[in-house]
Amino acid sequence: MEDPRLAGVTITAVKMTGDLQLASVYFRLYGGDEKAELAAKAGLERASGFLRRRVAESVEMRRVPNLRFFFDESVERGSRIEELLSKL
Repeated sequence: MEDPRLAGVTITAVKMTGDLQLASVYFRLYGGDEKAELAAKAGLERASGFLRRRVAESVEMRRVPNLRFFFDESVERGSRIEELLSKL
């Protein structure tokens, strides 16, 4: 994809609902600030139709799920937990 807002974006996880109608896509943007993260999310949302078509081509499913995008904060949470544990 050629959208400059997506430079450096890494998909870290995808979680599907039980009925396979919705996919929550988690992404990271290494080295970016909050403004860059918001721009990346907007770029992903804009590209969701393209991404759904690519999923449809790659995976044999009756219906292609709708995509929701979330910034993956697990690294920050993990660092915070490590910091708290080291203080004990």
